[in-house]
Amino acid sequence: MATHIYQLNMHRSPLASVNLVENHSKEHCISLVHEPPSRKGQIYSFPHPLEVLGEPHSNLVDGPRAAIIFNPSLNIWHMPQYSNRDCQVALWQIHDQKIALISAYWPINCNDLINHLETVVASLSHDR
Repeated sequence: MATHIYQLNMHRSPLASVNLVENHSKEHCISLVHEPPSRKGQIYSFPHPLEVLGEPHSNLVDGPRAAIIFNPSLNIWHMPQYSNRDCQVALWQIHDQKIALISAYWPINCNDLINHLETVVASLSHDR
């Protein structure tokens, strides 16, 4: 079965998550999302069995700005050492290959993301 990868800015909308959940129920998907809906710093609106990788945020108003959503039947591991509120990193193993999945929210006034992504890619390349 083919696996589809989607990228979506959800604009914190619960309605967008309804559409995303519908796609996940029909096929194997991985969604790299920005601005997922959150409440009290936690991502919500994604029912079991979907897995959601997103850094909880201590600010109760703002939640994580990047997340990776997938079906747990896919062999995906979270890489918390590279993940933060604006960037989620995971490794997806397919047969004998490992694929890096990165969902990154790039704030318009922030240049730190480039340095972070360079560090992540260099570290993952070195670990191969």
